[in-house]
Amino acid sequence: MGRDTAELYLGMAVHELHGVSPSYDWPHCPSRSLWSKVGASAGLCLYPNRYSYRYATSLGEHRLGESEIFLSCEVTGPVPLPGQLPEVVWRAGLDLNPLQANRDDDRRWLASLVWPEQIDRAERLDRALDLVAADPPRLDAGDLLIDLPGLLADAPSDATLVVFHSAVLAYLDQEQRSRFTDVMRAVKRIRDIHWVSNEAPGVIRGADLNPRPRGRFILAHDRVPVAVTGPHGHSLAWLP
Repeated sequence: MGRDTAELYLGMAVHELHGVSPSYDWPHCPSRSLWSKVGASAGLCLYPNRYSYRYATSLGEHRLGESEIFLSCEVTGPVPLPGQLPEVVWRAGLDLNPLQANRDDDRRWLASLVWPEQIDRAERLDRALDLVAADPPRLDAGDLLIDLPGLLADAPSDATLVVFHSAVLAYLDQEQRSRFTDVMRAVKRIRDIHWVSNEAPGVIRGADLNPRPRGRFILAHDRVPVAVTGPHGHSLAWLP
């Protein structure tokens, strides 16, 4: 990727609330970015440059960022850890039912998804919601199979566009997953984009490993697997 990035973040609320997303990171993203997420929920993952990160490696801890909202990830293998945060110049999310960080009912719903004993996650979620509420992103209500191309067409043309989703396609049937792959391939014929997916093994056609990792997700760039990840981003094993 270059130094200018735009990401369309397509994700699920359950992953946002866990708040540990470094394994879906931007090691090769440009400094000026357009971020877009499919299945964006409240859009918390559209702000990678507003959080801080702790990467636990075999050589010690690698830290990045000055935010008080920390996300942690244990990494193994030759992972290219980022040396700086991206400059995000455009943020947009797509979800069937977008949530609003400044809406009390939506905040209570997201908080209810955190297990009662996970006090640190609940506190991190609350701080992240405050951050997003102060600077709301664009969140469109729509179907990823129908409305994604139109949303991407609005992204500025002078930055790198990254389309990201995590644990979204598992909620589609096989035919719908194939259609989504066709949608992404059609978009890539029109514009140079980076398709970053974090899904369960076997979910994306062509982005799989043999043997399939059990209880883990596959992080892929343009359907090429690059790492095996913990479902909520708490771990990342970079592939050789």
